[in-house]
Amino acid sequence: MNKILNYLLENISKIIVIYFVGQVLLVLFWQPPFTSDSLYYYRLAQDCLKYHCFYPAKVHLYEDYISAPLYVNIIIIALLFCNSIKIIGILNVLLNALQMYLFFNLSKKLFDRKISLVSLLLYMFYLNTVGMVLLNLTELFFEILILTALIFFYKNSINSFFLSGLFAAASIAVRPMGWGLVLAFLIVLIIKIMKKEKMLKAFFAITLGISIFILAYGTITKISFGAFIFSSSNGPLNLLIGANDDATGAFNAKVFDRGKIGYIENPAAMTYIEKGKYWEEKGESWILKHPLKWLSLIPRKIFFMFILDDFTIPSLSHINGMYLPKFVKMILQGKLLQIFAGKPFYLAIIYFIILILNYIYYFYIMLIFLFSLIKKKGSWIFNNKFSPIILFILLGLSITIIAFGDARFKYPYMLFIILFVSQPVSRYLAGSKLFTNKT
Repeated sequence: MNKILNYLLENISKIIVIYFVGQVLLVLFWQPPFTSDSLYYYRLAQDCLKYHCFYPAKVHLYEDYISAPLYVNIIIIALLFCNSIKIIGILNVLLNALQMYLFFNLSKKLFDRKISLVSLLLYMFYLNTVGMVLLNLTELFFEILILTALIFFYKNSINSFFLSGLFAAASIAVRPMGWGLVLAFLIVLIIKIMKKEKMLKAFFAITLGISIFILAYGTITKISFGAFIFSSSNGPLNLLIGANDDATGAFNAKVFDRGKIGYIENPAAMTYIEKGKYWEEKGESWILKHPLKWLSLIPRKIFFMFILDDFTIPSLSHINGMYLPKFVKMILQGKLLQIFAGKPFYLAIIYFIILILNYIYYFYIMLIFLFSLIKKKGSWIFNNKFSPIILFILLGLSITIIAFGDARFKYPYMLFIILFVSQPVSRYLAGSKLFTNKT
């Protein structure tokens, strides 16, 4: 194993070329049609192109919610150049390249170059970084903003703190989990100030960056749309999905069926604000009536986030909608032959190979991470160098588990887990034990 890893590191430039050439070929010749959230973002962008405006358009007032406004506007700009889903794929390849570059640079700030190269290798072998280019989701762009904000934060200058706040706030305009990073930065700086460190100017600089972005983006939306919007408004809907009699801890839309507490008779007649207030009231009311049941769902939410990791596999294998839970359920029901009904046999083979390789690699990474954490007794969590990242993960997860768990929700955190794992793997390559007590 040691020789194989060293060989891969020695040829990492060639691997990078293969990695990105492969993605371009996937986008050009293997792009499946968009479904679910990917299709929804695409439809929102097409609406805006139709009405010659940016998102949200007036027509979106009666949607169920406003979703990822900054990301949808990036998609609109891309579609102005070429109105095809392939342009989104090409954009994703570029975003993935930028994400990998930022990931490598952050790794160099936290570790040495050898560990950074190992982290880069581990990053490329994580199949979801490849499969993501075939989807139209917020994860790539969101992670770019998070990584950029962290890199500026670690530069430790007044200007860089301002830029860090700016990018952290921009991440909120893509996904509400960005609030986790904003709070992490503020908490770290407040603790430093309380320790008599000269960080008061840094605190005001980062707060200024956050405030300027939110005010600027919200004001622009207020002028164009009529409402001060700088982030998604799907919080109430997600809250209700995780707080009802049919809640499972995962996504379950039964709560919106007729006769359920989330059902709305004529949704087209209500604005997204009215629907949001209605769903928020129903969700909060259910939690107050069933606090223990709601709390009991938290382990299941974490389970669905961290045990499952196949959110890009259906797209990579062209078996849309075939996630591991559904696959196992159909086998247990004796419906093995129906799983790939109407699909060519070679797609079934591709699906099995990708699924198995992905899970072997995923659990390998997670086991190293967990054993390393246990061996070090969590000491690196309290390391000042890692505190903004650790706080972001903890706060981001806290925001997520209020709603429901999903495998792809962990993607922003997974890259940081890979970052942490690169240290014991690098130590192993150097001939040391995989797990030591050194941080």
